[in-house]
Amino acid sequence: MFKIEVVAIGRLYKEFLKSGEGEYLRRISPYYDLKIVELPEEKEKGTHEGDILRTITTEGQSILKYLEKQKLPVFALAIEGTAVSSESFAKLLSDSALTVPGCIFVIGGSNGLSETVKQRANRLISFSDLTFPHQLMRVILLEQIYRAATINNGITYHK
Repeated sequence: MFKIEVVAIGRLYKEFLKSGEGEYLRRISPYYDLKIVELPEEKEKGTHEGDILRTITTEGQSILKYLEKQKLPVFALAIEGTAVSSESFAKLLSDSALTVPGCIFVIGGSNGLSETVKQRANRLISFSDLTFPHQLMRVILLEQIYRAATINNGITYHK
């Protein structure tokens, strides 16, 4: 079974997000071996540009440390990434499954991803020009993974 890891900064605290995540993990389980890896969210020391950069850098170091042991392709979610449709996202997963045993998706913290994480990624993917809270993005990503599974398996969920 194709393995997917979602590496995410921070934990889900809101019940509606936990519920959504649980629902999509349940739906995905027949199609993919999916694991969520939560890395610590850095507490911001202030709102100045330097404080935000330090937060992104620290979170980025945590992501890179995790990724250095991994051999799977890395797809980082970033607003400046290549926009994908649901169909092209499904094709990305099906094409990946032909060549590698799995892939890793990375979701940064509330301030985004460090440049070093973006450079480490095999591909930057954007789901929208809109900005989403990083915790909500986890649920959106899981929904799209489920949607991709239904597209790739000819199930009528996707319209």
